[in-house]
Amino acid sequence: MVAAILDEFAFWAHEDAIEVLRALRPAMATQPESMWLVCSSVYACNGPFYEMREAHFGVDDPRVLFAVATSAQ
Repeated sequence: MVAAILDEFAFWAHEDAIEVLRALRPAMATQPESMWLVCSSVYACNGPFYEMREAHFGVDDPRVLFAVATSAQ
């Protein structure tokens, strides 16, 4: 698998989101340039999407792009 798009990820049930991420990791491990595209509007201050934001927003990592914008932007 070379890419996975997770749309409105913040709204996924916590257990479902964790299971999908667990399934994707080994499927994508064979492709060094594989990527996750996680798109979502902000929903709550908990869950996997929030944890990703806390871990990656504002961090200088060439492998990660994390952008935050308003709906109008």
